[in-house]
Order: sequence, then C-alpha cells, then structure tokens
Amino acid sequence: MDFPPEIRGCADAFVTLQEARHLADYDPVHRVARPDALAAISLAERAIAGLKGSAPRDRRAFAVQLLFPKRK
Repeated sequence: MDFPPEIRGCADAFVTLQEARHLADYDPVHRVARPDALAAISLAERAIAGLKGSAPRDRRAFAVQLLFPKRK
C-alpha cells in the first residue's frame, strides 16, 4: 500500500528519533545539545500531528502493517 505523506513522514520521524534515542541511551560519550533536543521534540510533535490528521482508514492500514508481518 502506498501511504499518504503524513503517514510516511511519521514513519521516517520514528526512525530518526529512535536512532537519536539509541545514541543518547547507549553511547556514553554522546551529549545532546539543547537545540538538538528541541528539534527532536518538534519533529515528534509534527509526526504525531500528521498521523492524527491522516484518514482513519490510512491509520488503520498503517497499524496493521506494523503489527503483522507480510505473508510469503
């Protein structure tokens, strides 16, 4: 299924934010500057707003794709 930009943007943001979280959690020398933290918060807020603004049908399809592996 080809998802609308809001859903794809949310998925991209999730990957970006998860990578940043892994750095923050597991790299003992990594330091997060305030502007970077604020940018991450803004990205998360935009991703959530985009997801909430998408059609319920698209959100459901996205959730199903996340929850269930593709069949072979």
